This record gives sequence, C-alpha cells and structure tokens, in this order.
Amino acid sequence: MNYETTFEAELLDRTRHCQVWGYDYRSNSFGSHIKNNYHTHFYSWGLANLDSHESYNNHKLYTLKTLLELNKHDHIDILKIDIEGWEFDTLSQIIQPYISSGEPLPFGQLIVEIHAWDKKFEDLLPWWELLGQVGLRPFMNEINLVYQNYNRGKDTDLAEYSFINIKGKNIFISDPHDDPGYSDAR
Repeated sequence: MNYETTFEAELLDRTRHCQVWGYDYRSNSFGSHIKNNYHTHFYSWGLANLDSHESYNNHKLYTLKTLLELNKHDHIDILKIDIEGWEFDTLSQIIQPYISSGEPLPFGQLIVEIHAWDKKFEDLLPWWELLGQVGLRPFMNEINLVYQNYNRGKDTDLAEYSFINIKGKNIFISDPHDDPGYSDAR
C-alpha cells in the first residue's frame, strides 16, 4: 500500500458492505484517501511466505493462512498484493496446499504487481502455470508506466495483473441470488 490507497477508497465508495483489511509494514495507516471507520482495518504487518512476528523481528510478517485465521475469515473477495518481488515465493506458498488438497483458493480475485526484475521467461513460466493450475486466469494487465519512466531504455519489469479464480464458489463466478437463504438486507 505504502499510503497509495485510491483503489481501496474507490472500492469503499462504491459498495455498502465491503470491508478493507490492509497490511503494510512500511506504513502505519491507510493513505489519506481512506477515513478510518468500521469498514477499514489496518495493521503495520506484511504478507509473506512464512510467519515471522516474534518481538525480535524487524517486521511482523504473516502468511495468508494465518491472517485468515486471525481475522476469522474463510474467504476474501479481492486479494490485492504488492510485496516488491516476494510475490513469487509468497503466492507459491499460498497456492501449494490448495493444489495438494484440491480445495479452491480462499479468494475470488487476485490483483498483484509482478516485479520481474532480472527474470527470464523460463523463470516465470512455472510460476505462471502454477497460478493457472489452481484456477487463476488473467483478465487484465497494466504496465507500471511510472516505474518505466524512471528506467527509460530498460526492460518493462513491473506490471499489475488481475486474475479471476474460476474454481470454487465466489461472487465473481456465481450469483448469490441462487443460494438458498440469500438475503440482501438493507
């Protein structure tokens, strides 16, 4: 996040029941776009491929599984990740247990900034295939032009990708109106 929370602010403005949980060990709050209220929850923690949050650690890091347990969540509609190159290890750690168990991932959509610094196609292909194996399908990408402008003449190393999870049951691929007991209480 690093205080850049316009996406999260827009999400809150356009929805009634949405709650945003933000984690960024580099920040101590959401950016100025978001007002603190019962729909927002921020922690100066980081998402990682391992739990590392003892008192002697510089940064408190948690796996997605641990964060889900701490928050008593079993599903996330949109998981947005920008972890500066750690997305490869972290997403692999998140995905592996679901491949082993055959269970669907606990999120409906993934938005991730991919940092392909010094990576070749053959380095990225197995990771990309892992995403596909677990049901994540890319539907949008956007090159990080701010980064590209800083690094003129170099490779295009940063891009935002959005993936839809086509496995399991989530709001993006199934209509809740078809579920028994569905209610949109206002």
